[in-house]
Amino acid sequence: MSITGLRLENFTVFKKIELDFTDGINIFIGENGTGKTHIMKILYSACQTAREDVMFSHKLVKVLKPDRSSINRFLSKNKVAGSTLIVVHSKKCLYKNTVY
Repeated sequence: MSITGLRLENFTVFKKIELDFTDGINIFIGENGTGKTHIMKILYSACQTAREDVMFSHKLVKVLKPDRSSINRFLSKNKVAGSTLIVVHSKKCLYKNTVY
């Protein structure tokens, strides 16, 4: 699967971010704790859900291992209440997950 973009809102350390990926290799550079690994795990989870027997939200929980195995734990720590949005674009399909 070729991923073309990623959009996150209120997800862990990200208030709002939109990334466009190029064909080939894309490199993430940044300080510790800025979300590089979270981006990689989201993309991995999206690739795994290309299989019909795997749900995106379930794979995210298994890969990121939040406290109490709750997908609600992904909500940005800066938000007391609200929702988090994850959108992964690929050439073949779109994965979208909103958690309230």
